[in-house]
Amino acid sequence: MALRKWEVWGLSQALSTSRDAQNHRQPQGRHTTELGRGRGPQPKEASSSSSSSSSEGASSSSNRMGMPSTSQNHHLKSGTASDHLTSAISKFREAYNQQLTRVMYMAGTAMAPALNKAGLEDRDALEKLVVRTIPRPSSRTVLVGDVVAFNSPLTLGTSSDTNEFIMVRRVAAMEGDEMVAASSSDSEEQQVEEHLGEVPKGHCWVLADNEDLKPPEVIDSRTFGYIPLTNIVGRVIYAASTRKDHGPVINNPASVEADQAIIEGEVDVDRLCT
Repeated sequence: MALRKWEVWGLSQALSTSRDAQNHRQPQGRHTTELGRGRGPQPKEASSSSSSSSSEGASSSSNRMGMPSTSQNHHLKSGTASDHLTSAISKFREAYNQQLTRVMYMAGTAMAPALNKAGLEDRDALEKLVVRTIPRPSSRTVLVGDVVAFNSPLTLGTSSDTNEFIMVRRVAAMEGDEMVAASSSDSEEQQVEEHLGEVPKGHCWVLADNEDLKPPEVIDSRTFGYIPLTNIVGRVIYAASTRKDHGPVINNPASVEADQAIIEGEVDVDRLCT
């Protein structure tokens, strides 16, 4: 049967419309299938729930394994910081309340006339000395010219070789200083210098002030040699014989300046001279 031209056009349009409808539905079907299989985008609520559930599971797992939670870690850190602060405050108070000086007596004329000048006329004369303690003696805290109190390397020789006693002498040379001995020549009437080497590291050379005394009348580094800096107890900063005869001790200028505040804060002249 022959079809008219308009009928052929209408049939063609109908077939085209049918194919478009099928093509339009097909992607929806694949999308629905993908959602069903779980490959498509998930709803936000489901994702949030899953993330929360996973987080709770991880936390529960962590707690079951004995690991501290975030809040517990914060508490532990706060407790540790508090302990350190308390310890630091305690050490500060201890250091603040600690006395920076000590008082000792000196006899003899080895350091006259700077110290115990009265001993030149009275053998029984004593002088009170205020010593600024030096916990860690070094080349920065002990200087040439300082009058220092130290544990003598010589022993008393009474009951034990470990017995020690305190001596007071002036530092003449520090570690690294070149030691030179000068002697006069009678024939040429000039001084002859003899180089003795450098003062060893961590040591110093001390001498008595009284130039009229020579070994063995006086004991100093000419007798026992270099002394370790660790033997030094402190620096003598103030001396008092009577209420009228007292005052600061002449040390290295830098030490005098550093000790001024200590003298003003801790030296009680009235109590020292009683």
